[in-house]
Amino acid sequence: MSYPDDVEQSQAYGRKAMRLMEARKSPASPKHYELWFSYVAGHNRALVSAVNEAIKVNGGLPTELADKIYQEHLSSDHITEQVDHVGTQMSGEIDQVLAMITATMGRTSEYSDSLADVSSDLNDD
Repeated sequence: MSYPDDVEQSQAYGRKAMRLMEARKSPASPKHYELWFSYVAGHNRALVSAVNEAIKVNGGLPTELADKIYQEHLSSDHITEQVDHVGTQMSGEIDQVLAMITATMGRTSEYSDSLADVSSDLNDD
């Protein structure tokens, strides 16, 4: 994820994230750093709300809950799941459209045959 902040501001976010990780006894892992950096930067409002709510309810941010928030708001796995879900929905919609086109083509063919029969009957008279 890219951030619109300049180098000095992003470094300040990094220092503040490290202080929060230390104060909250958060593991010093890349994903926890990303979580706290994103929290401090404040660009992901849903993440900030989730962290604030977790702290309010639990009096802190347990590692398991931090991992869950990370998965929901930052992990590319979550995005992949969303893309897969949308792809499945689109595939279903496309299948329905193709079925309607196929049915319409069949009806058009039947109508064409009926017109040919009527035309033939008219020419015979």
